[in-house]
Amino acid sequence: MKIPRTARQAASTFAAVILPLVLGCGGDDGTGTDDTGDTDDTVLNPLVGTWTATSFTADGVESLIGTSLSFTITINANLTFSSSAAGDLDQVFCEVEASCVEGGTYQFTSTTVTLCDPLCDEVVQYTISDGTLTFELVDNGITIVITLANGPVTVFNPLLGTWSATSFKVDDMEVLAGTSLTFTVTLNDDLTYSESVSGDTDQVLCEGPTSCSESGTYLYNTTDFSLCDPGCDELLQYVISGNTLTVTFMDGIIPVVIIFMRT
Repeated sequence: MKIPRTARQAASTFAAVILPLVLGCGGDDGTGTDDTGDTDDTVLNPLVGTWTATSFTADGVESLIGTSLSFTITINANLTFSSSAAGDLDQVFCEVEASCVEGGTYQFTSTTVTLCDPLCDEVVQYTISDGTLTFELVDNGITIVITLANGPVTVFNPLLGTWSATSFKVDDMEVLAGTSLTFTVTLNDDLTYSESVSGDTDQVLCEGPTSCSESGTYLYNTTDFSLCDPGCDELLQYVISGNTLTVTFMDGIIPVVIIFMRT
């Protein structure tokens, strides 16, 4: 999935807002005492807990479900927080790397979180219902909505499994079917992968011997995945239909199409 540029810019703005929740304004500190020393009846902070993102949309464009992106924020009663993002192939939360962490402070009301960077002029609306926290922000006319669950969540990864190639076409020329070449890739739920090649007499995948293997990490979104060696900078487009995985990419100016079956 590729987020439209304006939506990605808004998502980046939201990430810049939600991550550095730096307290810089007066008001209730969540303990029932404001900065003048007066007390009020505010004693409950419903935001306290560890929250894991389950959805992130910019004007309805989903950038989390079905991807490797994960985001977790721990909000403490002492008005401090820590957050982390990983598997961020589309740089929704992280500016450059696929992983990043932040920490800081915040202030809140019963409906808003006041975000200070450094001025307290950014406000995010929030609601909490049945263990789900929803943040909403309108930035430059684009509506950003992020939903989070209290505690860890199970993420569906359509790429999980062991895949064996049944066809490998380079510039529309078949190099696997009818040959001794075998190619198998295993994609794990911890975002690691391993691949093995044998019978590669034509040196399609192995540089020297006829057998070779490789392992590492990978990231994915709903249309592409990237094997990191170490940079996650080469996108391989994929489509899954039943137990068939079709991968396409350009090797320079040469189109490559690989068809795998789940085993």
